[in-house]
Amino acid sequence: MGIVRKLCSKVRSSLYVFKKAEIMQNIVNKEINGEYDNLCHSCYFNERYHQQAALGKMQELNKALHISILLGGALGDYIVYLRFVDEVSTICECSVDLFLDRMEFARFVYGRRENVTIVHDAENCLFHNSCTHYDMALHLDHGLTVRHCDLGVIREKAPLFYETACRIVEYAKATRVDISDQPSRESVILRRAKFYGNTKWSMLGCGGAVDVAETYSNLLLDPAYFPVLKRYDLEGRRYITVNIGADKKMGGTAQTKVLPPQTIEAFIALFKSCYPGWLVVQTGVKDSLPLKGADRYAFGCQLEETAVILKNSACHVDSEGGLVHMASQLSTPCVVSFGPTPVYYYGYERNENIVAPACSDCMSVTGNWSRVCPRGMQVPACMQSITAEMILERVDKLDLNGVAAPRREKTADDWKALTDELRGGKTGRVCFIGPLTERLSETLLALMREGNQVWLYIPTELEEDVIVRRTVLKQQGMRVEYGNALNIAKAGEAFDTVVCDRSVIAAEMSGYAKKECARLAAADGQVIWWKGSDRTACGV
Repeated sequence: MGIVRKLCSKVRSSLYVFKKAEIMQNIVNKEINGEYDNLCHSCYFNERYHQQAALGKMQELNKALHISILLGGALGDYIVYLRFVDEVSTICECSVDLFLDRMEFARFVYGRRENVTIVHDAENCLFHNSCTHYDMALHLDHGLTVRHCDLGVIREKAPLFYETACRIVEYAKATRVDISDQPSRESVILRRAKFYGNTKWSMLGCGGAVDVAETYSNLLLDPAYFPVLKRYDLEGRRYITVNIGADKKMGGTAQTKVLPPQTIEAFIALFKSCYPGWLVVQTGVKDSLPLKGADRYAFGCQLEETAVILKNSACHVDSEGGLVHMASQLSTPCVVSFGPTPVYYYGYERNENIVAPACSDCMSVTGNWSRVCPRGMQVPACMQSITAEMILERVDKLDLNGVAAPRREKTADDWKALTDELRGGKTGRVCFIGPLTERLSETLLALMREGNQVWLYIPTELEEDVIVRRTVLKQQGMRVEYGNALNIAKAGEAFDTVVCDRSVIAAEMSGYAKKECARLAAADGQVIWWKGSDRTACGV
């Protein structure tokens, strides 16, 4: 009996030794990965990670941060996510791989971002199988989910991003909804968003970790697609746009949130009687249902062409959907009808939003709410209750026939003339559109030190020195975003002074650029056309 006890004791001791070794190994691994650092934002030098790299015979650490993001949804969602992607990818030097299944939408929204790679991932398999190969892997849908995050590596590679990453992880843990059924999960998320006063935008801000305070995403217009206006005889014409679809079915009637065609046709008749001389342009896919009374049918256009048509429209009338998000980011006023989808979650304050008086906000109460009315109605009562008169009343509020006062324009042919204009008096809110150079960076910082607010919109072609300057300016509190003179995602009359580098504007685009800069300038503001460098003018 004694021999058996001794033998059992030795076996337990041996097992303990092995178990202790396993525990110690886990502790070492967690320390290396920074999991025992309590998310300390001030201590960003990870000595253990450095030692691990040396032991692994890594010749040189890859300094660039690698982030993967899985995008859910469709066109409107991609446009909303653009703000998050831009903010995260401009904090430091990094590359972002986007995994998604709507390639046409993705190329339009993200195709011109240099440090963004689009990966077609129809079943999400590529994203899930590659998460651990990235420094951070995120899933954006209704809010944000962290699939993988190596804080130790992030702290070593990108100290500036480390605190942001920690706050994203903390927020994701605090707001996680562990429900596998999608409609049930969405229902909880929407109810929680309404209670806390959140929107689809603010939930991506992760409690302030990422700056999405302004609901603007900078969609870039390509001069190559402006001939679409000539093709439909819209150059110099006054027109509004209408649409009766959403997302993949932009011309269909399958989705419950789409207005009945008869309602839009009745609105068109009322509009043409009240606004003689105005055209009505209907957008849609190739097989869209033509609306009676429309003057142009812009069906089957590329998204880039549809964007040009929307940009030059005086107003866009639609149900909540992808084209509303597009038009809103092109600064085109929208009259939007809301039925199943909640206005508190998807609505833009700058638009005229109509909430169905009969019933509304039934999104995700059933698994097929988007195709079948939860109340069993063939034509949902919510969308039937929105009338043509209600839509016209909101259009009238936009004052389409109003004439904007001309803005003061000045020309600066050299650097001294530009700086004299900028620093000669109180400029207040300054907007600069053009490439970021070293001397421009110094001038803008000087303007900020004098108490001015400065916004800078730069091309997407980024070189290493531009990335460094951009980071410095953002650290100083300057708003630095992508944009060009054909479209700046910002409310009208937002700036006291708008400076545009005309050296990068092609002659045939100058009229559109002047219109956009005049829109951005306040009624008593000014627009300065700077000659810029000696670069040959090209598309903006």
